[in-house]
Amino acid sequence: MRSALGWALLPPAALSAALSAAGAQEGARDPCAPLAWDALGAARSALEDIRAMDDRGSPEYLALNDIWMRLVRTELLRRDVDASLVPAPSGALNLALHADPRSANPAARLYGRLAARLGAGSVTVSVIETGPSDGLPNAFAHPTGPRVEIGPWAALRMLEGRKSAEALHEFRHLMFQRRRGRGVRSVLDLELRARDGAPPGTPFPHLSYEEIHNYASEAAFWAGRLGEPGDHPPGGTAEEELDDTLLHLGGLAREAERLLDGSPAAPGDARLLAEARDLASGVRERAAAARRAPVGDGGKRRAVRELRRLVHGADRRTMTGPGGLPTGTLP
Repeated sequence: MRSALGWALLPPAALSAALSAAGAQEGARDPCAPLAWDALGAARSALEDIRAMDDRGSPEYLALNDIWMRLVRTELLRRDVDASLVPAPSGALNLALHADPRSANPAARLYGRLAARLGAGSVTVSVIETGPSDGLPNAFAHPTGPRVEIGPWAALRMLEGRKSAEALHEFRHLMFQRRRGRGVRSVLDLELRARDGAPPGTPFPHLSYEEIHNYASEAAFWAGRLGEPGDHPPGGTAEEELDDTLLHLGGLAREAERLLDGSPAAPGDARLLAEARDLASGVRERAAAARRAPVGDGGKRRAVRELRRLVHGADRRTMTGPGGLPTGTLP
């Protein structure tokens, strides 16, 4: 069997031929077929090689990016995920995922349902447009299209039939965009900015309460998967992902408190700002409690459930529809 790096370094034509041979050997579009030639290892190795490169626009970078996209598309097709190669503005190849309600891949079915429900124009996988290097996000939701970029690690999770916390996080952003488009708002739509610019070292000079909701939901995702692998192998676990998520969520809440205390010009009425302060304080305390809670007796899961209930409760209490009328809540 060729090593992972050997697969990654094949030129595109040779790679395509090799992948075709591997597909014929193991059966096409069989979601239960084992990845006997270690396609997942090859994709991980190639992705790490790409991430280590300094120049995103170099011919070498673009060539390796395109090899990775061809490799992953071939394996996604074999795992019953409909995907096509599309050019990015940079000239690099991206993947576009296409909804198929009959797909045997649970992640593909879920992303397809969410895209249809939320009106996403495209669901993509890009290496060149995502981080973590160069200050780029691992995944993102863009209002133009709208487009949901689930990120390359989410694509690798799909090879295992697994859903990605990062991908679902970005679909939630699209949920908020759609809700605001209908004239529905709550405390979770509050955005805070430092009044006179952010002081040096401020981690969140601009903060959206939407992120507090999304990271609380992400914590619940990981709390329900303790003992499983994380989104960012090798070596990551769901427990580590949960701890990182709770740590980040606590930081968001602390910064929200700081911005609210130091910015009397923050938008909104007194009641909404009082709710925002209470929510930030409660999230900070519960995120810290969840990090301390033991895993063994279910204490961590219970603590995360309390945290999520707090966020959803604030959403329900403060939500208004067009004309200020109360309405429903986020899923």
